[in-house]
Amino acid sequence: MGVSTVGPALAFIGGGYLLTIWGDIGKSNYLDLGINGPSDPRWYGAWWIGFFAAGLASFFTSLPLCMFPKKLNDTDERKKDDVVQTHAKLNVDFSGDRFEYLKIFKLFFFNKTCMALIAMQTAESMIMNGYITFIPKLFENLFGFSSSWASTMTGFEGSKVLSIQPSKHTVFVFKQIKPNMKMCMALTVVMIASSSAFLLGCPKIRIAGMNSGYEKTEQETFSLTHLCNYGCQCDGLFNPVCALETGVSYFSPCHAGCAAVNP
Repeated sequence: MGVSTVGPALAFIGGGYLLTIWGDIGKSNYLDLGINGPSDPRWYGAWWIGFFAAGLASFFTSLPLCMFPKKLNDTDERKKDDVVQTHAKLNVDFSGDRFEYLKIFKLFFFNKTCMALIAMQTAESMIMNGYITFIPKLFENLFGFSSSWASTMTGFEGSKVLSIQPSKHTVFVFKQIKPNMKMCMALTVVMIASSSAFLLGCPKIRIAGMNSGYEKTEQETFSLTHLCNYGCQCDGLFNPVCALETGVSYFSPCHAGCAAVNP
């Protein structure tokens, strides 16, 4: 469990570092394109290096696996032990019964060990596949983090889960504090209260023509075309600029009505 968690956490931290490297290595210079650095929304990070490195590592680490035999020496003995450890009530013949599926489902449902494992795996899957997958975009949109810093923060958040994974030091701690039902309920309440942190965030960035009007008036529909850029024939390239006086961002300098752009 711990290894399956530390892997994605380290990958996010490493990916955050790679995103600080210009992705067009040896082909172009981001300064020549007017890009200031990783904090610029036009920045293109070297995300592909991580996939290349992981592919090479997977290939070379898979070679020793080819040296294993088709079956290990104790495979048959382990299978016998697994059968012995199976719940006794599951060894029931339901052949010919029309309600066979429902009866087998009932046996599984009242098997405490099976249900506990399913609940544990479901909770971990929700964290890894839901929270960890989409939290970088939340950091970028809610707090204005750059893609590299959002990925690094996600890795640190994911590594915190390691502190509650079963291990030698956690077993030692639990033996010392001897948790009971009241403590479990109190920790559950704290975790639920902590989820209110998702309500925090920075003010929404106003982009004229996308989520805000060009004028300070309320309207339901938005359009990038306005009187200030009607005859400019602006293209669809997203190159945002911000007006310091109003705090409003524009889709591009052309959409802001700028006649020229200083790099």
